[in-house]
Amino acid sequence: METWFIIFLSVIAVLAIALLLFLELMGDESITLHKIKHNRGKYINDQTAIICQTIKDTKDSRKAYNVFVEYLFTNHRQFLQFVKENLTQTSVAYNSGNVEMLEKCVLDTKEMKVELKDQKLAQDECIATIDNVRYIEALSWIYLANTSRFTINDGLMNLSEVCVEYSKYYNEPFPDRYNDQLETLVVDIVNICDDASSLIGTPDIAGMRELRKNMSAILSESYANSQRLYEHLHDGRTILEPDKRIALQYSMNAFQICHGIIYNLRRFMLANICLTLSLQNNNKLQ
Repeated sequence: METWFIIFLSVIAVLAIALLLFLELMGDESITLHKIKHNRGKYINDQTAIICQTIKDTKDSRKAYNVFVEYLFTNHRQFLQFVKENLTQTSVAYNSGNVEMLEKCVLDTKEMKVELKDQKLAQDECIATIDNVRYIEALSWIYLANTSRFTINDGLMNLSEVCVEYSKYYNEPFPDRYNDQLETLVVDIVNICDDASSLIGTPDIAGMRELRKNMSAILSESYANSQRLYEHLHDGRTILEPDKRIALQYSMNAFQICHGIIYNLRRFMLANICLTLSLQNNNKLQ
């Protein structure tokens, strides 16, 4: 037998023994990591597994689809609660200059992104067991709801990051009246989340449509305010100190992120309207 081959086998054996020893020594730590991986937050838990198994075990596709859509609505209400809490914490931390709390808000959105992925996987598993006649028209609305949630969550993360960067360089809120405008947008988004949570899962289609109209009005007014800030920044006749110009640019960035959150909340409500209608149509099918 060639010498190089014997050496090769010896190296493989040593590596195998080292791996076994490592796994033995790290056994407890590996179990801990495994538990952490499957227990990330308060939204993904054993209750989700129970609901998904119930959907899979339900032989009547009509009933299974009803349970599935109710499960979606539960996910959606939980997400709106997270948006409300995260945005409120971001606002409080920003106004108090608490960078540590702002960074925690950023981490929370990253954890929520993982949970949203888990929820989407659970949804895919559930819907694969339901007769496609029941859900085929709703697939685009399920996709829109999930896409909107991911985009809103990214917006929350971006807003916290902007506030982190601003708070590192400035010891006061946005200059002039623009801090008040940001706080108004935050309150508007929180109220939208409250109203949407109370409507999702109910047959009140008219109420959901009215909420979308209110969101459009909020966006129109906020766009006008942002346009005035943009003109103020880019008007050649206006002389601004460099620090103030940068602070106002941060303000503009924050406004645009809030606009994106509201816009996607509006799309999110459209998806919930259509899912509610699909639920009603499903109950009419024999």
